[in-house]
Amino acid sequence: MPQAAQKTNTREARFQAHYAAQWVARYGRSYLPPQKDDSHTSMLWNPSAKLFLSQSSMKGSLALDLPTLTLFWLDPKGTFGTGFSLDGKTETQVEKTLGGMLAEVGLGANRLKTDLPYELDDHDIGNGGAYDVAANADGLNQLANNFHLAATLLGEVKKREEGAGPVRAWPHHFDIATLMTLEDEDDPEEAKSINVGFSPGDGNYAAPYFYISPWPYPDASDLPAEPKLFRWHTEGFTAAVIPEAMWPGEEQEEFLRSGLMEAILACKALLK
Repeated sequence: MPQAAQKTNTREARFQAHYAAQWVARYGRSYLPPQKDDSHTSMLWNPSAKLFLSQSSMKGSLALDLPTLTLFWLDPKGTFGTGFSLDGKTETQVEKTLGGMLAEVGLGANRLKTDLPYELDDHDIGNGGAYDVAANADGLNQLANNFHLAATLLGEVKKREEGAGPVRAWPHHFDIATLMTLEDEDDPEEAKSINVGFSPGDGNYAAPYFYISPWPYPDASDLPAEPKLFRWHTEGFTAAVIPEAMWPGEEQEEFLRSGLMEAILACKALLK
């Protein structure tokens, strides 16, 4: 079982890792067949190595080790190949080094697309600054632990809940989630669903949090009062959330497991 996450400030580490994760997404956007849901740019969590993996092509996949911000190449058998740390490198230098690494495995460096269809939070890295692993070592390790815990719990949700899809991490908001589809509809926007996920922090909450979001959003007046293991969020989106401030120091994993279950049941009741 993964160790319980400790309450460590991972804000700067999150920014560094979020920018680093875009290179995994760029690989998917550049070399994999596009998918309607943009899942070709999503990442998978490898529980044994505790790192992010791109979706795989016939050539292999690109991996990101969070504690060291190292990009690795994996062949189709999962064997680690060449790699390099982003530490001390600017985005321009990463692009050049990654292009050379991909060329070595038979992928044209000129196909690597660097433009993103969304904006990231403003940060020194996006303005020509370099990645700094040493200064953020504790935060990056904690970030990896948090994602590992989240992937474990969300994997359990996927196995338990009918209609739950793959557990994927998404580069835009840098979250990891499984989407539970409760009914089949030709238009996914019309289908009832529950998105169950984890964010390491964002514009809504500076610290990590889990979210369980029903769709379509119910009216705020219909939300049951005084939940025990989560709270309701209604600004911008509607979701049951379990922010880090609620996580206990002991038995953290069991608390979160129970909280997710309680919130899922509450959302199912709202969507009946």
